[in-house]
Amino acid sequence: MATAPSQRVVVKVAKKDDGSLKGTLVFIDRGTDGPPLITVTYTAPDFSFEIGGISYHGKMSVDGKTIAGTLLMPTGPETKESHEFTLERAAAETEWTYSGPTLKPMAADADPRFDVATIKESPPDARGGVQFILGRREFKAANCTASELIKIAYFVRGRQVDGGPKWLREQKYDVVAQTDSDIAGQPSEAQTRVMVRKLLEERFGLKVHLTQREFTVYAMVVDKPSPKISKSDAQDKPMMLVGKMDDDGQNTLQFANSTMKEFGDLMMNFIQTHQIVDETGLKGKYDFRITIQRSAFQSSPSVDDLPDPAFVQAIQPLGLKFVLKKEPLEVVAVDQMNMPSAN
Repeated sequence: MATAPSQRVVVKVAKKDDGSLKGTLVFIDRGTDGPPLITVTYTAPDFSFEIGGISYHGKMSVDGKTIAGTLLMPTGPETKESHEFTLERAAAETEWTYSGPTLKPMAADADPRFDVATIKESPPDARGGVQFILGRREFKAANCTASELIKIAYFVRGRQVDGGPKWLREQKYDVVAQTDSDIAGQPSEAQTRVMVRKLLEERFGLKVHLTQREFTVYAMVVDKPSPKISKSDAQDKPMMLVGKMDDDGQNTLQFANSTMKEFGDLMMNFIQTHQIVDETGLKGKYDFRITIQRSAFQSSPSVDDLPDPAFVQAIQPLGLKFVLKKEPLEVVAVDQMNMPSAN
């Protein structure tokens, strides 16, 4: 535990099965969860960690109760400021806890819906791409076409949405929806998607039918078991991702609480020629890290029927590989969709 500039910080460190360390950085006055540390090392008496552009190096006291060191925090693209930063080992009676509002997860069999929703056309000069957050009692989306909202509701990609009027893929909307129902708890991501589906049915008059269509896909499979991918301790927590840019053009991405489907879905933001289908057989949520060239996050051409070599190489240390194959995918066929009803 330590007090960083203007806020309390808790650094949690644990040993992995292979003996290496993992950790999280928690701003305890904001909540109980925090992003994963990119690196964390301890060779007595030296302790260090990195997360994003933040780095720390300190030395543990002889009695093991404190670590005194320096925290470097970015102030600009190439500048950092230094802070003296002392961590104190927490005991059960001294550990800081979050005292703010909390919501337990909503019951898995609950059937929530949004009670109030405002849907407005996005400003013509709106900048930035699609933005949305799932897993909350309030859903916000910006710069979203109706087609994007369908993709959110059914957890599919653009190639899996078929039909509908022309404006479906052209007119952008800003959406704010919330549930005031008596159903207690925080909805899961899957429950939020169903809520968005109901919203589209009620406000856009959406009617669809689901069908199957064959596509050429990249199947992500296990090539050989790897110790560099481990089962997450928190199977009920949402995915968290932290990145670090190195001077040599490499990006390190640390994933926590990620399903393989979520991992594949994120890669499809950059590998757009084919669908990535999870066929790893790895169930549940995992923690892992990949290192990849920064250039891979631009347009990603395929080479010899595989994605950009940077992605192929990035997943190899995890014991994963891509296999090109044909496979049926679910397609959301739009039978009816109207302009949204008045707020």
